This record gives sequence, structure tokens and C-alpha cells, in this order.
Amino acid sequence: MSDVAGRKSSESSDTSAAPDAAAESCGTVPGCDGHGGCGGHGGGGCGGHGATEPPILDARVIDPLIRQSAIFGVLVGLPPTGKVTIVTDQDPAPIADLLHERLPGEYAVTTDAAADDAFRVTFARA
Repeated sequence: MSDVAGRKSSESSDTSAAPDAAAESCGTVPGCDGHGGCGGHGGGGCGGHGATEPPILDARVIDPLIRQSAIFGVLVGLPPTGKVTIVTDQDPAPIADLLHERLPGEYAVTTDAAADDAFRVTFARA
């Protein structure tokens, strides 16, 4: 019986330590205040706390058959005031036109840079 009681007490101490360890590691990520939303510590991201630059999606690596749908999905999924920069080797005008058609006035589109083989465009949700 003492073994069972001993195991129960060690199990309960292990369980109570786990949430504290998770909360402590969340607060140690640079830019994270420890209040949650800190998915992917190993990936260097902390849910965008204090981010000054929008995330970048390099669409050139996405199969052309699904590229437009993938980009549109990312854009529709942006939260209000969210931004994303998309790098693509195709003119982004069709995506901008589609957004304007389906969600008029919800996005601002800014071309950051254009090169012979790449367009760099930032989409910002209103």
C-alpha cells in the first residue's frame, strides 16, 4: 500500500510541475510576455509578439497548380490588421483582383520590390 501511495504522490507532483514548466518556458522566449499564444518555441516564433516585419510566404516553391488557391487561403486567413509579404515569380495582379472582387475594400496591396524573376508584394488586411 505504501508503494501505491508513493506512486500517487510522485504522479501528482509530476503533473503539477508540467504546467509551470510550460509557462516558464513561454516567458523566456524573446519578445514573449508569457501570456499564451506562444506556439512553436523551437521554430523561433512566438505568435508574433512585437513583430515589426510581416511574415514572408515564398510562393515560388508552391506547385503552380495550387499556388493561387494557397495564396488566397493565406490572405483570407489574415486577422484584422494582419499583413503578409508574398514572393512570387508570377504577376500578383490576379490575386489582388480576386481579393478586390470577393472582399472589396478589405485589403491594401503594396509592391515592395519587383525584379525580373520575382515580385515582392505585401498584402495588409484592413
